[in-house]
Amino acid sequence: MNIEKVAHRWKSLPEGSPAKAELAPPEVVKAKYLGVLAAMVGGFWVMVSGGVLLGLLVAVGGLLWGVFTSREASASLAARSRWSREVICLACLHRWVP
Repeated sequence: MNIEKVAHRWKSLPEGSPAKAELAPPEVVKAKYLGVLAAMVGGFWVMVSGGVLLGLLVAVGGLLWGVFTSREASASLAARSRWSREVICLACLHRWVP
């Protein structure tokens, strides 16, 4: 049978093989929430200090940044999960998820 999991095929290829880069797993993005937390805390601090509109703007910006970061991390994990289930036909090199 000429069907193999992409992950197994990728591991079995030698380092110099051009197919090694093509079959490589997608990069997983780590969600970094420390900057998001700092932006939100800074926004709340500015609101309490008297700049209500500016503080609200910074806090909402931090919240939106957190949503974007979370979605990006989730999408990269989904791509890695899809790659781990993907199979390849060794005769025609067609890839699909069963």
